[in-house]
Amino acid sequence: MPVEASDFAAKSALYLPKEAQYDYLLNLPEDISVAGLVNKDGHNMNSLGEVVNNAMQLIEDQSEQLVGVLPKSYTDFSDEILSELLRIFNNSALDEVGGDIIGRIYEYFLNKFAKNIASDDGVFFTPTLPPRDGRPFKISASTILYLLYA
Repeated sequence: MPVEASDFAAKSALYLPKEAQYDYLLNLPEDISVAGLVNKDGHNMNSLGEVVNNAMQLIEDQSEQLVGVLPKSYTDFSDEILSELLRIFNNSALDEVGGDIIGRIYEYFLNKFAKNIASDDGVFFTPTLPPRDGRPFKISASTILYLLYA
């Protein structure tokens, strides 16, 4: 029996449509423009950035709390850069480490550069979502990457 969105909802987990799953993004053809891919609004997608933007929109569609939160500016990057990033994160060494390796990397950089950021009036952005059970819900970049990687 295939896994459905309701199976995830029963466990308070987020269902990712096929087009938003990491394996799907990783296995796209090199030339997106000839693949005949269309976004959720029915428009042709001609770049990997458009496909990743569509994946972000599909993820947001799964949760009211995520609407308007995820970045959708991946067309700012070349297909070559995005493809290389997908390849880098598709590394068996990351699986062997175990745990939330992306979260640990995020924390390392946060700790390493926190002093510089504070002195430069910079902001290390972690958006706060509407309250959940009376508490603000924070989602970090590492969580987003983890959702894509899962």
